[in-house]
Amino acid sequence: MRLLLLLALALPLILAACRQDPPQPPDPDDPPVEVDCTAEDAPLSLTRTEADSLLDAPAWFQVCALCPPTAIEVTASHTGDDVPLEVAWAGDQLCAVAVATEPLPDGEVLTVDVRLVDEERTGDVSLEVPLPEDRGSNPVDLGTATWRLALVDEDLRLPGLNADAFLLTGERRDVLLHLGEPDAEGQRRVTIGVTLDGEVEQDPCWPTSSWLEPARIQQRQTAGVLSVGDELPTFVGGPIRRGAWQATLSADGATLSDGAILALLDVNQLEEQTGEPPDAICADWELQSPEAPCQPCDDPALGNAGLPTCIPLVWEFEVAERADTPLVEVDPEALPEECGTEE
Repeated sequence: MRLLLLLALALPLILAACRQDPPQPPDPDDPPVEVDCTAEDAPLSLTRTEADSLLDAPAWFQVCALCPPTAIEVTASHTGDDVPLEVAWAGDQLCAVAVATEPLPDGEVLTVDVRLVDEERTGDVSLEVPLPEDRGSNPVDLGTATWRLALVDEDLRLPGLNADAFLLTGERRDVLLHLGEPDAEGQRRVTIGVTLDGEVEQDPCWPTSSWLEPARIQQRQTAGVLSVGDELPTFVGGPIRRGAWQATLSADGATLSDGAILALLDVNQLEEQTGEPPDAICADWELQSPEAPCQPCDDPALGNAGLPTCIPLVWEFEVAERADTPLVEVDPEALPEECGTEE
């Protein structure tokens, strides 16, 4: 096995508790060494080992390679136990991003192991990622159990778009996330709604949707899985192929903080909804993004061919305040009379 070579410009491998905010680009006075990625001996090197995040303790991980690898394998563990991850390709297949599908464990750091694969060559590195601090018991009362996720340009970390790129009508809405009552196993159904344009109150004419997999709360960390059939409101993506999300509850349940949603937006499902073919959808997004946003839905190492059909989205938020009133479920087949025929 060839050891992983790290360029001098690469970020430190052992992540400290203190982090730059926002992440800094490479020093222009110390330009990166030019590398021929087509060469047989092109180095297996990382250029990023921290999430491109504005949060002090982001709940998502990101690693980026110097040259396009055959595969980037990311696994995580804590005190010897595996922590399941949802992993997606990004950055024109130079980067991998990941979010844990279960509540992050209580502790100081999470061990993240990365393997770069280039045909027959492999390189490995182990990182220590800080975990959310000030953990404690779950709140006794979640109040309305509804939180408002404000749509802020800077929170849309991947791809590099501003919120206006998502907005179909120019309306500035926020997302309402509601956790239902716990079931016998303590899991809660997640339901999503939206606010009125520019307001904080729920739009009673916008149908709500519930995610298929329930959320879990463990020592104030909540998390869940996103799967086929789940959706984000159209102005932040639409239908989802797969994904995961994380957030930390305050002691009284009044806020969700350091949240992250990783979702692979399914371009094929978007075609069914909009009638626009995948290549046209990807071309539209490319006009608004500095990188090619469309990526394979699954690991390219599996031999996927043809047009990539997913858009990896990372939406993070520093703080989501609890709503004054609980979310009211809105059935698209039974809208209130005052809504007319419009959503």
